[in-house]
Amino acid sequence: SSFQGSWRGNNKMLLHEFIVKRGLPHVDTLTAGSPDEVRRATHELARRGYTAAALKAQIGASGIGIVKLERVGQDVVLPPIASNLFFEGPCLVQGWLGPGTLGVTRLHSPSVQMFLDEQSVHLYDMTEQILSRQSVHEGNVSPPPYLAQWPGLRRELLRQAGEVGRWLHEQGYRGTASADFLLAEREGRAMPDVYVCEINARVTCATYPAVLARRFTPRGAWLMRNVRLPKPMTGDAL
Repeated sequence: SSFQGSWRGNNKMLLHEFIVKRGLPHVDTLTAGSPDEVRRATHELARRGYTAAALKAQIGASGIGIVKLERVGQDVVLPPIASNLFFEGPCLVQGWLGPGTLGVTRLHSPSVQMFLDEQSVHLYDMTEQILSRQSVHEGNVSPPPYLAQWPGLRRELLRQAGEVGRWLHEQGYRGTASADFLLAEREGRAMPDVYVCEINARVTCATYPAVLARRFTPRGAWLMRNVRLPKPMTGDAL
């Protein structure tokens, strides 16, 4: 992949603008180019019913460039806003969906793995991210265990993955990637709301296990849990 293709493919602002233009579902998102604008944006999100928010730099990965604001509102004093969030330009200020917010009862975090070559976008696996209560990634499982509950959910995930996969291809990116989603179960809804959360235009923690599973158990399932050692070890020692 070219540098430009990788930069554009990982740019959350460009992706958000595409999602809005295509009319795909998206969480409430405002933009802010300074700490003062962040404060104003969080006040607006609080007015819309959110109690927390996420700040996302345009470029970031694996939690770098993302800050969760645990409380938002007119009477809330925000922590200092790091300048690196604005390094690539205005950051995204998004309403944080969680149980109890705007009718949400439960969340899921599926991901669609993909390959991009010169001619095509290949969607080759669908996984569920295993997250801690603090939203720390702890592993992956494929297929997502809840797919059978909602007929049509798999098709909708693949439809939106195809849309953003074609966008990623148009940016000039080539290689492995994934489209991460947020599924929000809501009171009174027959099927969860499906939102594209971000694109990872790179090798992810699900890339290798997905490829290995396709090689050795092409019609099977797989589970990968991250290992946390009681004492840190170097790679050589491990």
